[in-house]
Amino acid sequence: MDFSKRKFLTRADIIAAVSLVIFAVIFSFFVFDIGSQEKYAVISVDGAEIRRIELSSAEDETITLNTRPQVTLKISNGTIRFTSALCPSKTCQHTGELKDIGQVAACVPAGVVVSIIGENEYDELDGVAG
Repeated sequence: MDFSKRKFLTRADIIAAVSLVIFAVIFSFFVFDIGSQEKYAVISVDGAEIRRIELSSAEDETITLNTRPQVTLKISNGTIRFTSALCPSKTCQHTGELKDIGQVAACVPAGVVVSIIGENEYDELDGVAG
């Protein structure tokens, strides 16, 4: 076979590749709602929501929950994190900052769960039974 005269990329190949990339970007904006969702931190104690905070507009704040053991949360720069927990393992403190939709951290001994959700009602669902 003589490959010296064969072009590997033709004009049609380049147009197809560019069209595919443009389509993928436009599709992702519609499907994933990129950039338009507000993010909320939901703080629950023993399964009951006690506070919902819109992260992008929240001022820096420290929240101390009167749970057993006592838990302290800190909101800063659009994130939330456990800063202290008076329990033996302190696993919740090691989860770090929560800022993306779907992230969850919990202090199991205190019954405190912090989750990040979006503004869409579907972000709160974690399963569908058929």
